[in-house]
Amino acid sequence: MALTVSHKWICDAVARISEKSMAEVKQMMEIYAWLISYDNVNISFCAFSQRVDKNTKFLSGTAATVYVKPGTAPLSEHAITNLPTKCAEGLKTPPTSEDISKLAINSYPHIHTFMVHQVLSFLTWCPEFEFHTYTCRDNYRFECPPSINALPTGPDHITRQYLLGTVGIPEASYKDNQCLVKEWFRQLGWGSPLQQVKFCAGDKNSFERLNFLVFVFGWLHCQMAFANSLHRQYLGTSQGQGLMHAFILLAKRGLNTTQTEGPFYQDLTKPLYHITEAHILEDWLRVGGVTKILDLRNNSPEELWKLANTIVETRASSNALVRATLGQSPMRDRKSKGDPKMSINYLADTNELIT
Repeated sequence: MALTVSHKWICDAVARISEKSMAEVKQMMEIYAWLISYDNVNISFCAFSQRVDKNTKFLSGTAATVYVKPGTAPLSEHAITNLPTKCAEGLKTPPTSEDISKLAINSYPHIHTFMVHQVLSFLTWCPEFEFHTYTCRDNYRFECPPSINALPTGPDHITRQYLLGTVGIPEASYKDNQCLVKEWFRQLGWGSPLQQVKFCAGDKNSFERLNFLVFVFGWLHCQMAFANSLHRQYLGTSQGQGLMHAFILLAKRGLNTTQTEGPFYQDLTKPLYHITEAHILEDWLRVGGVTKILDLRNNSPEELWKLANTIVETRASSNALVRATLGQSPMRDRKSKGDPKMSINYLADTNELIT
């Protein structure tokens, strides 16, 4: 026995599901705080039997998603009107270089703790160490450090996601982004001036200026830019020292030049991780004074944690870089003042561990 449905039935069912979801998201956005993210999509429409008026097309558009957190407290009625005031106050008192330095100093202990844990994790994840048979594998030193600002979890804190209709407007210019904002509002039923009144803050033109929006920093694009920066700094040559030499050994293709399009970021992050892991495992051998990773099993968890801390301090930190530049590194193999190759390794390991 088989069940068959026509194409129209499927389209009607999808349309009903879409209408129900759109009504639900509109209701949720009236109550809770919400967030919209959108990005470009490329869709290929293949014509298997091409004609003059029917050819294969490759169209660029944009897809958007609405995120709603039901567990959050609703925004106050004065949130939109207070937003421009707070922005103006922030422009008058921007953070100074001294403020940024204080933030870096205050946050470094937390960063250092996670870097030590990452170095220790490279050892426990190494198959040669055989962590699953290590006697003290349940010691607290192997546990992940507590989160600094952990987000609540559980059934009451599940974020709901709603897809908006994909549109054929490319995200290629400021004008396109303005059109996209209007399009998302149109889909959400906020296209009429009457609906837009609730977003006005102070005057009628505030809606056109998008004063009611809070633009969120693009952390994914920041990670991509940082990965590209690492690629430019440490690419090196195929015969010398650097990422290029490692890419050849790992048989990774398409990474000889920095790119901002395509799967370059995905193809780059995994080799960067493997290269950093190899550097840190080599540091474990040097700091531990052994020739094999397996020999480190003779150390207690406390001793391993101290060795990991030593690796961060002497091989993957700003202090290590300064010592290597001045020729004062306790882990140097050369007696000459300053070793450029070791300095590059220290700087690369520091940057990659932070990521």
